[in-house]
Amino acid sequence: MLIKTNLSNDVVAVAMSGGVDSTIAAALMQKEGYETIGLTMRLFADSNLEKAKYSAKQLGISHHIIDFEEIFREKIIQNFINEYLMGHTPNPCVLCNKFIKFGALLDYAHSLGAKFLITGHYAQIIYNKERYCLAKGLDKTKEQSYFLWSLRQEQLANIKFPLGKYHKSEIKQLAKELKLTSAEAKESQEICFIPDDDYKKFLLKYFSDFSDFSSSSSSLETIRSGLIMNSNGEILGEHKGIPFYTIGQRRGLGISYSKPLYVYKMDVENNIIYVGTGEELYSTNMIIKDINWVSWDKPHFQERILAKIRYRHIGAYGFMKSYDDDNGNGKRLHFVFETPQRAITSGQSAVFYKDDKLLAGGIINVN
Repeated sequence: MLIKTNLSNDVVAVAMSGGVDSTIAAALMQKEGYETIGLTMRLFADSNLEKAKYSAKQLGISHHIIDFEEIFREKIIQNFINEYLMGHTPNPCVLCNKFIKFGALLDYAHSLGAKFLITGHYAQIIYNKERYCLAKGLDKTKEQSYFLWSLRQEQLANIKFPLGKYHKSEIKQLAKELKLTSAEAKESQEICFIPDDDYKKFLLKYFSDFSDFSSSSSSLETIRSGLIMNSNGEILGEHKGIPFYTIGQRRGLGISYSKPLYVYKMDVENNIIYVGTGEELYSTNMIIKDINWVSWDKPHFQERILAKIRYRHIGAYGFMKSYDDDNGNGKRLHFVFETPQRAITSGQSAVFYKDDKLLAGGIINVN
């Protein structure tokens, strides 16, 4: 991050998408008396900038459009493709928060003299005199702390989430009272650069010109068909390429069997997809890499905590068992659930909670 100089506690920059959440976040900062600047990122060719520009105009605040297409492709899109090549299911929103929104955009906000970057996330930041802690937003139906586990202390010190203490219904009502056009705007899709939510179509489009593979996948020069097998080694069919399948997938396998079968394992090295019955999808163990300690600064092995293995997962309780060196590549956390969980998937985020406080998070590494 940039060295922060000449910053004003009275100036804030708001990440504005043109939606109701970011627009109301800016309005709430204005109401508190802050000098407010609107920032909108151009991340890809189809970025919709006009809504954000108009929202800033309605609020009467200055507005900047920043071109982050290059860094977004490098840090987010290439990683997204590379993870699928390795048989993983990535969560690009987590990386975007880490490197783009609360990395490059926070730096840009500082360059304008703003002390804080404001976003419309439904989460809360709490300072307990020792460290900045991250907590769930008040509205549990919109809660977004799961996507923010990668934020470090120096980032949390320069961020505000004004919507964390509101319910979505209150935000919509405020927008109507202010007569904002964003009040009736549709909710954005989960992955902003895949507008039709068809990730397979997206991958097909980009595989042809994607050459910056990581060392772990450099042997995959092309997407190849391969065998579909069960745990007994029986060949049941042929797949179209590992990146087009995910753990837990049942539809589109092109095989018939006496029982419903699901993808439960991918052998990238041998280009084999393993399928099994629903029972084979369940496990109590997971290994987590790239751990970021947020509200905790280290593991507490005796604490019974809640872990979420994907955004829509309700969470399940278990214990941190070990935190060991991963052959010089950082540390790995071993977590054991009290009850088996379905489809623990490499590439997804595992996020740990105690009550409403987010303790830590990391990337699941099953393969």
